[in-house]
Amino acid sequence: HHKATSGMASMTEELEKAQATHDAILRLVCALPDPPHLGASKCQPVSYDCFRALASPHASSRALLSDVQSGWSDCAKAFQEDNPDEVAGACGELRPKLERLACAAHKAARSDLEEHLSGNATCAWASVLENDAKAVWISGGSGGHRGVKSRDRCIESVALDVIAVAAREAKALEKSARHLATKPGYPPIGDCKRACAKLRKAAGLWESLSHAGDRTAIALLDALPENCGMTFEKRPPEATRACCAGAALLASASAQRCAIASALAQNKLPDSLAAKLCGGVAEKLEAARNASRDGAPKHHARLDRAAGNGAASDAALFRGLRAYFCAREAKAKEEHGVCVAWYRDAEARLAPAIVSTSGAGADRPRDLDALKKALQVARAAADHENSRIYYETVPAPKELRAPAGVKTMGPEAPLCLIADAEPVPLSAPTADDEALARQLAASFEEEGSLSGPPPPAYEAAAPAALSDEELARRLHEELNG
Repeated sequence: HHKATSGMASMTEELEKAQATHDAILRLVCALPDPPHLGASKCQPVSYDCFRALASPHASSRALLSDVQSGWSDCAKAFQEDNPDEVAGACGELRPKLERLACAAHKAARSDLEEHLSGNATCAWASVLENDAKAVWISGGSGGHRGVKSRDRCIESVALDVIAVAAREAKALEKSARHLATKPGYPPIGDCKRACAKLRKAAGLWESLSHAGDRTAIALLDALPENCGMTFEKRPPEATRACCAGAALLASASAQRCAIASALAQNKLPDSLAAKLCGGVAEKLEAARNASRDGAPKHHARLDRAAGNGAASDAALFRGLRAYFCAREAKAKEEHGVCVAWYRDAEARLAPAIVSTSGAGADRPRDLDALKKALQVARAAADHENSRIYYETVPAPKELRAPAGVKTMGPEAPLCLIADAEPVPLSAPTADDEALARQLAASFEEEGSLSGPPPPAYEAAAPAALSDEELARRLHEELNG
């Protein structure tokens, strides 16, 4: 009888240990990067009064201009309070209106803009991606360059305003998602479904900034003459497609982490699919670094170092988690030698110092230690069993074949491109009968906004096994239900 009781006790202990490891993994997966700031140190847009004369002949333009101006005052309040939900909301309201105005300025006759723009169109912003939180970039309006047309200065400044607003909205969504995913207490995860939706929206914003088309805010900057105040080198990272493409991948990797945590917490994730999803996260994190480093090396060098180190650390962590799930799967299939090799691989992935000094490991040191200890115990047990009973060869690390990564929770379709904005006219003010008749007609017209085609579906890479593919699809549907 005594033996049976001690057997029960050790089984309960085993289950408790397994649960503790499971919870530690959940907390590490949910420890999303925390943006250090939302750029509140400097937010000074163009004075949009400069368009007043050009908007005066058209009711729709006058209405848009006053919407933009009230949108800016809402943003200014939100920036001061520095609350991520307020910042995301205010920027999200203003962004499409500002894009319509940028589109209008781009399409307006050059001569009208040259003659009727008033004031000095400059803006000054702190970057939300740079290492130096106080680094301010100023559009070329006050650059003192002779011969720069006021039209070009104006387009440059308005395009930079669009970029600054979109980047702040995306960062604020990321910060808000971080708060949602890492609520303290038990269960060890927060509201991953809402966090995931915010991160996919943030990824969509970064992706729309990085879009290769010729009608985005960055394309407007590219089309300006060389002597305009800001050369490519002097642009902030968020005004380069490569850095925005990297930021989109980082936000999408975080969204995928929320999906993994949500499924793990409900015990709905088989080890085989968990391994593929963890591999997908690591691949996105590495692709993000490559995107900015290869596409805009000088801007990449100015990116926030803590964020870069965090992404490198988390990529190693997720490769370690992939190996852990592969080891569990091998054990279930009674591939004892392979199981030992995967546990060794998992330990090796988590060993580098960066894993504990940056990213989720630095954020959740006790959970990282708990995971490392659990791996050590599991590897020793598997090793012991194999060397005493099964005598299977343990493959060398380079012989291990990791399953192909599965990427899901991609960006929401690019939310807004300037091209899709409904244009409004900006032109020289005239006071003849024709213009008055146009004004009258315009004031009766409805302000209907055109909705574009449905967004393209995001395609996940096809995984090998059908059952995992089906599970991944259901997981995707559930999080977006």
